[in-house]
Amino acid sequence: MDEDSNTDRQSVLQPENRNGINSDQRTEHWPLVLLGSCFFATGAVVLVIFLPDAIRDGDYGVLFCLLFLIAGAGFLYQAFKIHGNYRRFGSTQLFLDPGNPGVGGQLGGRFSLIAQNNSEIINSTIPSWATLACIRKSKGGRRSPTTYVVLWQENVPVYLKQVAHGVDASFLIDIPKTCTATKKLDKRSFIMWKVTVEADFSSVNPGKFERSWEVVVGNNGSQSHEIDIPQSFLERAAQQSQDFVEAVVLEQVSMTEDSHQINVHSKAARASDGGVVGMGFGAISIGVGFYMASQNSIFGYLFILLGAAVFFFSLYRMGKIIDVSIDKQSWELKTQESFFGYVYAEHQGGLFDADKLGLKKVDSRTSQNKKTEYFAVEYEANGKTIRIADEVVGEDAALALMDAVVERCSR
Repeated sequence: MDEDSNTDRQSVLQPENRNGINSDQRTEHWPLVLLGSCFFATGAVVLVIFLPDAIRDGDYGVLFCLLFLIAGAGFLYQAFKIHGNYRRFGSTQLFLDPGNPGVGGQLGGRFSLIAQNNSEIINSTIPSWATLACIRKSKGGRRSPTTYVVLWQENVPVYLKQVAHGVDASFLIDIPKTCTATKKLDKRSFIMWKVTVEADFSSVNPGKFERSWEVVVGNNGSQSHEIDIPQSFLERAAQQSQDFVEAVVLEQVSMTEDSHQINVHSKAARASDGGVVGMGFGAISIGVGFYMASQNSIFGYLFILLGAAVFFFSLYRMGKIIDVSIDKQSWELKTQESFFGYVYAEHQGGLFDADKLGLKKVDSRTSQNKKTEYFAVEYEANGKTIRIADEVVGEDAALALMDAVVERCSR
């Protein structure tokens, strides 16, 4: 039965592999459009019908419906941004080589970018990356959400070449034999494969580019015959990637040095995206709680407590600052943790020793397409662990930061 389902799934998707696979972003904005329209229409209708009488009677609880209007407008704005980004670069159908990739072989991909300033894309020093991920998807039920677990993923640079119609992009990824091919595991879960390509061209006007495609990976792999990535490009991309990672790290964690000491400063609002979302969720929960409490519901107080906890924890994550100083005479390490300027903890690390630096994974978030890991740089001293930097995105970035600290202390 599983084999039949797997065969059916491959027979549906394999012709697309040969004729071009449409990206997920083609219809990605429609769920947000529907959700935003429902929220906005519900809030607008309730306010129009009940607001005049409620204000006349002094019942301001109906203003809670303003949250529906705000949420609906937010969903619609996000949908507009997603659709605008999709139109900016064209349809970007993905063509595979080989047409039916499999484990133990290669997956090559080609697609075209159409942008008015495509020459600036080509000349940009910002690397473009393709990620191939093997994902176990488990469909949720009435009370459980759909979950995605990334079993394996690999990142490679995307080769960009200017042609008459725009820009041709290509990449090539080796798939290990140990991976699992596309197949159905049971009634609610199956193995799927996704290709994601990302690049941020904000500095050259086209903006952020992101596309993802679902592909079928079979059991018998073969080599690519048409896609050839120049070795010189791969070497240049590796160096660009290292430079880019270091630049991104220094945007989050700045380093300065004078004749007396080395300073490492972890800026506030490093987790701004998650923090803003958490604060928004907390604020909505608090608003719902006050409305329910005004209706004499005990659950209102639970919503207030939950919302307040999420709101202040998210605010703490956004406002946390870590300052590290290493004295160049005594090589003594000191750290100071503060919240928007208010110092709440200080640590003495003793004499700096590079061997006492290490990484710790503090968080891991899995989307539908890939897994993102967050690391902290820590220092072991006198039997205690001192945090040097927190929530650095990606192991490579955290290692780059650790190497930068060691390099400055070794001069």
